[in-house]
Amino acid sequence: MQEEIEEKSVRLAISGTRLTGRALASAIRAYLRHRANKNLASIDEHIQGKQSIDELVKQNQGVSSMVVGDAGIRAFEKIAKKYGVDFAIMKDKNEKPPVYTAFFKARDTDG
Repeated sequence: MQEEIEEKSVRLAISGTRLTGRALASAIRAYLRHRANKNLASIDEHIQGKQSIDELVKQNQGVSSMVVGDAGIRAFEKIAKKYGVDFAIMKDKNEKPPVYTAFFKARDTDG
């Protein structure tokens, strides 16, 4: 009788350990799935339109540039926003009058 009770206790302990191991493995898989989905979601969400040069370069799609005069900067921004171009503007303060350089994704070039 005592042996039978001990055997059942050992079986219960082993099955409980297996259950705990499975639950732990399942939890780890769920966590890894969550992280993978979170990473994919962050890739899809990027800033559009006017942004800093650093943010534009971090998108790893190549960057092109062109010099825009002081009078044409507003027109450039208006057209870029209209067509959904991701761009950044940099002002060269060393020049008189200041010179503006527009940076934009290489994929957004007309070609």
